[in-house]
Amino acid sequence: MRESKFLYRCTFITGILLIITSLLHFFNINDTIIAIKTGDIAPSHASNAVSTWIFSGISMFIIGVWLLCLLDNLKKLQVKAWWQAFLIGTALAVFGGGCWLKYPKELHLLYFLLLGMILLVPLILYAGRFRRKKSQESPNKT
Repeated sequence: MRESKFLYRCTFITGILLIITSLLHFFNINDTIIAIKTGDIAPSHASNAVSTWIFSGISMFIIGVWLLCLLDNLKKLQVKAWWQAFLIGTALAVFGGGCWLKYPKELHLLYFLLLGMILLVPLILYAGRFRRKKSQESPNKT
C-alpha cells in the first residue's frame, strides 16, 4: 500500500498546484487587457484572447479538482482512475514539453511538463500494481 500513498501524494500536489495556478492565471488577466489596450493584441482578436484566457484558467481549475476527486480511487489502485490520471499527466507533459520546444524562451511552459511528470512517474512505476489488482478482481472465464 506504500506505492498508492506515494501516488496519492503526487496526485494531491499536482491537483493543488493546478488549482493555485488557475487562480494566479485568472488574476493575471490584466496583462491581456493591457495588451489589448496598447495594441499588442489586435482589437479584432480581443474577444478571442480574453475568452481563451478565461477558458484556460477554468480548465486548469477543473483538471485540478478532477485530480483531487481521483485521489481515493488511485489510493485503492482502481484502473479507471489510473487511466484518467495517466491521460491528464500525459496531456500536461506533452503540452508543456511540446510548447516549450516550440517556444524555448517561455520557461513557464516547463512548469506544465513538471506537473505532468509528477503524475506520470509514479503512475508508470506502479502500473503493475493496478494491473495485478484488476486481474485479481476479474473472474477467470474459460
